[in-house]
Amino acid sequence: MANALQQRRADLGGLLQAGNAQAFMDQIKAVVQTRLPQHLQANADTYLRMCATVLRKNERLRNASPQSIVAAVVEAAQVGLRPGVLGECYLVPYSGECQLIYGYQGLVDLARRGGAFIHVPVAVFEGEPFTYQPANLAQPILHEVDITAIPGDEVEAFGKMIAVYVLATVAGDVHPRACVMNKAQVMAIGGSKMGGRYSGPWKTHPLQMALKCPVRRIAKFLPKSTEMARALESDGQTIRGFEADGEVDMVIEAELLAETVEEEQPKEEKKTNKKSKQV
Repeated sequence: MANALQQRRADLGGLLQAGNAQAFMDQIKAVVQTRLPQHLQANADTYLRMCATVLRKNERLRNASPQSIVAAVVEAAQVGLRPGVLGECYLVPYSGECQLIYGYQGLVDLARRGGAFIHVPVAVFEGEPFTYQPANLAQPILHEVDITAIPGDEVEAFGKMIAVYVLATVAGDVHPRACVMNKAQVMAIGGSKMGGRYSGPWKTHPLQMALKCPVRRIAKFLPKSTEMARALESDGQTIRGFEADGEVDMVIEAELLAETVEEEQPKEEKKTNKKSKQV
């Protein structure tokens, strides 16, 4: 069994090294498909193609350990979020492993499933009148947006950003809930990921990741779906695939190995049939 599992890992790694991202996803299709929530089950092939596109476009990601990629894709499937251009979540290479990072769009979707509505987060830029009044429950934030002064380039826009905020409402609440974070607080979270060899969304989409910060913070104080609880726990982490002892990890190994056994089973049956005829 150990040899079969090692061979399975080697086969998956070979597909990645050859740049055959779609074949890699086809190999783990059964594992991913069984974990997709009902609303994505009918579009499982589309989901797999989106994941394959992410792999195909990022050579450093293809060089990450296959087990960490499998685990990240499975984790994204379990919470029902799609990696890639939609901004729901990202597969990011880091130190030879694949990390799963959620975008604010994904967290907003997960909050909705738990019965909370998170409004679209907003950035405050230099020169814009802005007041935060926590004691004013009915209208805690006053913000005049100067739409003409917002730079078109996201990196430049992040440079002129001074704060980000978000409002959330929950059924039964009289007033909205607010979360405001200044730029120093945002940089404390993502500043270390904007330089060096890091190639994730903090470097390529810094404003989008800054907008995620208050969403993630306020989500901790809202009613949570199971998927949101998983997302908050695994966000930005390397999800150990084959090495860890968690239940999900063992299931991944078992299913991958089961596929290998099923492929070899017909050969064994043929040998048995030949022996029977000889007798």
